[in-house]
Amino acid sequence: VRYSKERPKISIQKNRSFEDFITKGEDWRYEEEWRMLLPLESCDHKILDEPYDIHLYQVPFDAIEAVIFGERSSLEVRSKVVKSIKSKSSTSHIKLLQAVIDRQEFRININRYLI
Repeated sequence: VRYSKERPKISIQKNRSFEDFITKGEDWRYEEEWRMLLPLESCDHKILDEPYDIHLYQVPFDAIEAVIFGERSSLEVRSKVVKSIKSKSSTSHIKLLQAVIDRQEFRININRYLI
């Protein structure tokens, strides 16, 4: 991901720059995020949906270091993810974390997820 103080100027033309999809604000630099862009036609599974189809790709488990649950993620979603990760030995290395809004500063704390 490329970090910038300015938002990219996105045009509605068909041949957009990949920079449009890999630019985030400087405030997010701490995430050290990586993004992978692939052609839609190379997806492993396609779900027909409105207004846009959903294209899914296989990701090797060893490419995932952690799952961070958002502050407002539901217990149902967290339970499903935990169950899925705990059910496979190939995912035992994946850390489970929880984003929590700091009550004193304008920041988000990432804590160990307590099951």
